[in-house]
Amino acid sequence: MAELPRLNGVIRALEQGNPAFTSFVTADVDSALAFAGSRYDGIVFEMEHNPWDIRALRDSMQYLLNRGQIIQSASLAPAVTPIVRVAANGEEKNQWLAKQALDLGAYGIVWPHISTVDQAYNAVAACRYPRLTTAPLYQPAGIRGDGPASALRYWGVTQQQYYSRADVWPLNSEGEILVILMIEDTQGITNLADMLTKVPGIGVVLIGEGDLSQELGHPRQYEHPAVLEAAVGSYQDPEIGQALVAYLTVRIDPPPPSAELRRFVAERLPAPMIPARLVIVDEFPRRSGGQLDWAGLPDPCDPSSTGEASYVEPEGAIERTLADLLAGVLEIEKVGALSDFFDLGGHSLQATQAVSRIREVFRVGLTIPDFLGARTVRQLAQELRELGMSSGVDVDDVAELIAEISAMPPDEAARLLAG
Repeated sequence: MAELPRLNGVIRALEQGNPAFTSFVTADVDSALAFAGSRYDGIVFEMEHNPWDIRALRDSMQYLLNRGQIIQSASLAPAVTPIVRVAANGEEKNQWLAKQALDLGAYGIVWPHISTVDQAYNAVAACRYPRLTTAPLYQPAGIRGDGPASALRYWGVTQQQYYSRADVWPLNSEGEILVILMIEDTQGITNLADMLTKVPGIGVVLIGEGDLSQELGHPRQYEHPAVLEAAVGSYQDPEIGQALVAYLTVRIDPPPPSAELRRFVAERLPAPMIPARLVIVDEFPRRSGGQLDWAGLPDPCDPSSTGEASYVEPEGAIERTLADLLAGVLEIEKVGALSDFFDLGGHSLQATQAVSRIREVFRVGLTIPDFLGARTVRQLAQELRELGMSSGVDVDDVAELIAEISAMPPDEAARLLAG
C-alpha cells in the first residue's frame, strides 16, 4: 500500500516551520468557491455564531474540492484544508458536534471557551477513537464514535487508512486531526499552562480576545474611523514567500497615511498578524453573488498599488544613518527621506529587524508600534529625537559620531572603537 502524503495543509505548514494562514468563513457554497482557489492553508467554517446546519457544511466542504488540483497532486485532499468551529462552550462538552463535523471529513475542530484542564481533555478526547488502555498514546482516552464513511470518501482513502490517520496531531505524528482550543476568559488564561502540561494532543491555542476583553472591561475596538471596508488575504511575496495583504476602502479623501493605519493595527495585533502590504482601493470588485472577487484586486507587489513616494535625499546625519540602516535591512541600494518602509517592500519580520538595529545603534526604546507609526525616514528621525529627549540620549550626536567613524579609514576606525 502506497504511503499517504500529508493531507492536512495546516499541519503541513507547521511541520515545515512555516506560519499557517487560515480564515474564518461562513458555511455556504459561495464562500467555499471563493476560498477554494486561494493560497490559504486552511479555512475555518464558522458554526459557533451561525446555526448548526450540517447539510450546509457538507455542501461547502464538497465545493472546496477542485478536480484540476486533484489531478495534478498526489492526493484527493483539498488544497485548502477545512476545519470547523463548533458551537459548544467547553463546559457543555457537546462531543456530538465534533463527531458530525469529523465524520464529514473535517480535518480539525475549533473548541470555543475552553477554561479548565477537564474541558481541554474532553476537546481532545472527542476527536479520538477509543483504544485499549495498553495501547500506545492511550491518553486522552478517545470517545469519538465510529461511522466515518463520508470522511474516508472525502479524504480519498480506505477505511483502514482513515483509522490510521484519524488521530490528533502532534500527539500522533501521523495524525491529520488538529484540535484548536480557544482561551476566552481569565480562568482559561490561568489554567493554560496546566492544560498544555496535562493534556497531550492540543495542536493550536487561540486567544479569544473578544470575550476576554469584555470580561476585562475593555471591549475590543477594531474599526478605524476612516476605514469603510477591509479584506485580508495572502499573497506570494518575492522576498518572504507567503504573506498577508490588507485591501481597504476609506471614507475620506485623501486617505489616512499607511503608517497611521499600521500603527492602529500594531497596537491591536501581534507582529505576525500585521499585513505586509496595505492597499487602498476605490471599491471592492464583486462577483455576481456579491462575494469579493479577489482576482479583480490590484497586485500587492506592484509599487503603484501602495503609492510609493518618489526619492527625496535624506538631510542631516540622523536621516542619513536611518536611511542607510533601513536600506541594509531591505537589501536595496538607497532609501529616501520620504520613502515608506513598507512601500519599498518591507514586511513585518524586517520591521522587527529594523527596530532591533535602531535600538542597538541609538540606545532608545523604540517599539514596533512606534516604527509602524513613522511613515517616512524623516518622521522616524523625529520619533527618535522625542524618545531620546525622554531618555537623556542626544540621537543627533549619536548619528554625527556614526558618520565620523564611517568616514574614517577602516584601520583608524577599528583603533578608535577598540580604545
